[in-house]
Parts: sequence; C-alpha cells; structure tokens
Amino acid sequence: MATSTPFLELIAQDLITVLKRIKTANTFRTQVEDVNITRFLKNPDAEMDFSNFPALFLTDGDEDVSKNTNREVLSSAIFFVVGTVRYNKDADEIPSTQANNLIADVKEAIMDTTTILWTNGNATNVHIDAVARDAGFLEPESSFQVTVRIEYEYAHDDAGRQVQG
Repeated sequence: MATSTPFLELIAQDLITVLKRIKTANTFRTQVEDVNITRFLKNPDAEMDFSNFPALFLTDGDEDVSKNTNREVLSSAIFFVVGTVRYNKDADEIPSTQANNLIADVKEAIMDTTTILWTNGNATNVHIDAVARDAGFLEPESSFQVTVRIEYEYAHDDAGRQVQG
C-alpha cells in the first residue's frame, strides 16, 4: 500500500497556500481571509453571510496521464478556482468590479513564479486556460471560475506506486 501523499494532492495544497497570499498587505487588490479559501464549495445563499465574502474555492478537474518512460509518468491536471464576491455598499464597488479585481489577484498569485507552487518541484508548468464569468446574473453576488492546468511528472516503482524522483 502506498503511504505517500499523491502529487495531485500536494499540488492542490500548494494552490491553496498560494491563494492564501491574496491579501492587501501583500500588495493585492483584494483582502481574502484564510477561512474563506477552501476546497469545499459552499452555497452563497444558504451557507455564507457577509463575512464569508470574498471567497475562493478550489476544486479538482480532469487529469491527462501519459507515460514518458517505463517508470516515469507525465500528467496534466485541471483545477478550478471558483470565486464569489458580494456587493458591499461601504466599499463603493459594484460586484463586477470586485470580481475583476479578485480575478486579477488569482491570476497574479498563481503565475507568481517565486511561490511554492513553482519552486518546490511538484509542478513543472502552470497555465491559466480560461476565465468564465456569471455575467452579473447573480447580483448582489458575482462569481467566476478560473481554469488552471498544471503539468507535473513523477516516477513509479514496479508495483505502480508513486515514488519521489
């Protein structure tokens, strides 16, 4: 039985760490509290009050796997960063402006090559493939989805278990 953490899970953890950098103190446009960055999707109407916004949710998508050599595997995994903002009359910004700021922050945080996502060796390439918007139909909320594709490679032993290196 394999006991190591799968690379896909390590990359998801790295993505959460990177997203938790989105704070105005780190020169981002948006202040997202750590408790509002999660891998669990929530229903904005039923499970979230005003203090839960803005929020970011990370979900897993498909993974393409291909063999490179006998014992090396190349993979490309899709992750979705789903963001939600709620109109704040005190902030003097409409939801779409808040969403635009948060989208820019998410893209900048993910593409910052000095962060753990890029430097710890789990990911070999990171791409932002698409950004989808709700077109303002959810006001007073606004939501979006950023599609992130991360390429990585790993080795496996004769039993097919993932190994480092």
